[in-house]
Amino acid sequence: MSVILFRLEHFFRKRHLGSALRIQKLNSRLSHLNRSKANPKTRVFISMCTFNGASWVKNAIDSVLNQSHTNWFLRVVDDGSSDSTKQILLHYQEKFPGQILVHALNENSFPKSPTNLNLEHFLVKNEFDVFTILDQDDIAETKWLQMGLELLTAKAKCVRCRNARYNEDLTEHFYDYPAASQLFLAREVVKRVGVRVNRNSTIAGDTEYLMRVEQDAIDHNHAVILSKPICQKMRVHGANMSRQKRRRE
Repeated sequence: MSVILFRLEHFFRKRHLGSALRIQKLNSRLSHLNRSKANPKTRVFISMCTFNGASWVKNAIDSVLNQSHTNWFLRVVDDGSSDSTKQILLHYQEKFPGQILVHALNENSFPKSPTNLNLEHFLVKNEFDVFTILDQDDIAETKWLQMGLELLTAKAKCVRCRNARYNEDLTEHFYDYPAASQLFLAREVVKRVGVRVNRNSTIAGDTEYLMRVEQDAIDHNHAVILSKPICQKMRVHGANMSRQKRRRE
């Protein structure tokens, strides 16, 4: 059923957006009714990319440490930070060896996407079953990993996180939305879809990658579904403010 509903959603996306959104919500509700218990042996690779994120990265990493599903590995690519981000990351790596790994770049990698370094690491390490992302300035809900794994099935190989947008100090809730970048991807999907485009592409990297993931779902007869509960709290600040303004307009 999830595959049929996803195909219908995909069909209506450019024809009648309201119908597509209603189908997406229906698929989300049905998927949660049919979810299975998360396997504690499933190893989740969490990708994080940082750049001058000293104000937030501690909260982000602590939210990973508090996950109900504990079989995870966090790899952080620091994209040439000039503040104390690198020192904070190395402290966590020293404190949690084998579970947190830091790859610090000497200079900013733009226009290349630092996420690709984590995708490549994921692909060469067969121990990992699922790939997902947490940004440096966001906070994962305690059952984030557990919820995602419960929804991944033989017919649903990708789960989009339903996330909540807040102001920078998380005191004001703006809106909830299906994230384009924060996905749970089964290993086989990542192997087929590959890495991300450069960050100066005419199409935003998150959107372009999601489009490829969804086309892969159509081509290989599986579904992309949306989580029902909130997975992450995302801060609106800096560059995100322009997106928040457009959303309100």
